[in-house]
Amino acid sequence: MDASRVDPHRAYWESVLGERYDLRGTGFPDLPLSWNRWLYRQMRGSVDRLLARNDLTSRIADASVLDIGSGVGHWLQYWTDRNVASLQGGDLTATAVKELRRRFPTVPMAAVDIGLPDPPFRGRYDVISMMAVLQHIADDVRWRQALVNLGALLADGGAGVIIDTLLVHRMWVDPKPEGGLSWSRSKAEWEEALADAGLVIVDRIPTTFTLAVGGDTARAVASRAWRRYWRFVQKVTSGHEMAGQLGGALAYGVDQLLVRSGLPGVTSKTFLVRHRVA
Repeated sequence: MDASRVDPHRAYWESVLGERYDLRGTGFPDLPLSWNRWLYRQMRGSVDRLLARNDLTSRIADASVLDIGSGVGHWLQYWTDRNVASLQGGDLTATAVKELRRRFPTVPMAAVDIGLPDPPFRGRYDVISMMAVLQHIADDVRWRQALVNLGALLADGGAGVIIDTLLVHRMWVDPKPEGGLSWSRSKAEWEEALADAGLVIVDRIPTTFTLAVGGDTARAVASRAWRRYWRFVQKVTSGHEMAGQLGGALAYGVDQLLVRSGLPGVTSKTFLVRHRVA
């Protein structure tokens, strides 16, 4: 497939963000905003832990940061709150770019399809964040190009911070469903593509167990159990903010225990990539 063509799902994201320019637009549109807020709280915590584990917390204020796939601005705010030295953002959709320029007037914002060669950024960055972005690139050629772009934009000694559905085990269902909007790739696929881009994963932790759809398990029966749990979450919380608030709070509490259990995680992973040292 030709990597030069535009992202075929651009219209979908324009529509979703046009209707829900909040965390539902970049999280789970069919779940309450309250549930999505708990999810993003958990995601922030996973990034905090990753930065701390790799001695980056105290140095982040001196960093130049690029956030790719800025969406509704959650991660721009995350980096702003940490007083990074410089910050730039970019998104696929005109809706997000327009709104983010209004909300973050001092942050340069670019329209970017990161699956295409030669993205519209100049220079190199100490930290590049790509949070739940790459999983929405269906075509493997475009996905690999995004990683090549990441490697080219990352400064020597820099860190790429990624949240994505990297599979440690397997999903036991089609990880790349026809007509789907989210695709999962194996740890081996990630490692091969990153190596081709001159990058390597240096650390990885689970993002969440209970606040997002899962199924990455060593056994099929466990995968089915996680999917049944998620269908229950959807049934109970959909359209009900109070149910989302209470259920999300409970799931968040459970997550605080599970993410520190040493288990690899059944949903998305938060990981750090650097340039591979020869």
